[in-house]
Amino acid sequence: MMVKILIEDIKKYYNKSIINHKNNIFIKILGFFARYYYYKNEYSLNIIDLFFNKSVFFEINNIGKERMPLPWFIQLEPTTKCNFNCEFCTRKTYSEEDKNNDLKLELVKKIIKENKNLKFIKYQGMGESLLNLNNQEIIKFIRKNNINLSIITNGSLLINKNMRDFLLNNFKNITISVDSVNKEEFESIRKGGNFNNIVKGIKSLIEERNNNNNKVKIRTSFVISHKNYKNIPNYIQFFKKINIDEIGFAEIENWKIKTDQDFLDNQNFVLKEREIRKNIFNFLNRENLTNDFNFNYLLEKDYKRKKKCLWGFTKIFITSKGILTPCCIRMEEKYKLGNVLENDFKNTWNNNNLRKFRIANIKNKDNIYCNYCPD
Repeated sequence: MMVKILIEDIKKYYNKSIINHKNNIFIKILGFFARYYYYKNEYSLNIIDLFFNKSVFFEINNIGKERMPLPWFIQLEPTTKCNFNCEFCTRKTYSEEDKNNDLKLELVKKIIKENKNLKFIKYQGMGESLLNLNNQEIIKFIRKNNINLSIITNGSLLINKNMRDFLLNNFKNITISVDSVNKEEFESIRKGGNFNNIVKGIKSLIEERNNNNNKVKIRTSFVISHKNYKNIPNYIQFFKKINIDEIGFAEIENWKIKTDQDFLDNQNFVLKEREIRKNIFNFLNRENLTNDFNFNYLLEKDYKRKKKCLWGFTKIFITSKGILTPCCIRMEEKYKLGNVLENDFKNTWNNNNLRKFRIANIKNKDNIYCNYCPD
């Protein structure tokens, strides 16, 4: 773990220093190796990918242009079906028809055939990833094409041995969304979830992974709000005891834009967390200093992502219907930038909508998708 902490510190130092030390060769070399370690560890990229996959090269070097090489990273939505009704989820605004879309193998084949830069797929969208009945054939095809995968699940189906085997045999990283280790609190946030079954499933997943000397990373994800932040210390101790590999913390965010009808309702919920942000930072910093444990967190210190974000440049989100949207926060069809079923991937990737999107971010001009992110 100390190695990872050191590497993360180098990355942070590099990111802060590179602007002021553009000609400092030491900073450049240090930053390169820190980033290489991260991409190798997180995505199984190799040194050849860093230099010869143009999309990876652009990301490593923070290069954004109007026209971009095809993306090396795609977040692919398996389904919009879900067996939970989470308090803060925007899926509840979907029509009944839009809540029942499954990704099809034909779409996956088209994406992979037309994008030779693709190296990694994050298999997650608006629904519960494991509810797509086509998963077996889809994942088999993706892996056959030497593309690595990660997945995020609500953990409800981990109680099933066949489902655990499927995950352990196919994914490099498995993340389970668990926002509290207080049963009542968890089930009030993740409505429809059974806390005891999810924990039992996570324990079995870890045990079976360890018994088979499998190297899959198993993580949990905690979305912080004003309702659950006091549970953070107990949460860390709980998952330390069952030998989870890593815990990720992220602030609650407003996934709506100002023109959306429910923007203000979501914003009011988010602002309640922002009002106690200092307390949350103190919690996390204290736990980070006092625990020999591997966890990370994404909290923004009054900073907008727009100018630094590479979503839409080297990464993209694709819905189960083939629609390209800017990122994993703007997943809804109304944020459509293109559709890979309507044209070939190359033309879709550099169409007028995406080029205008990139120019707005590069020049820091008005962009309704990104202006207020992450708030």
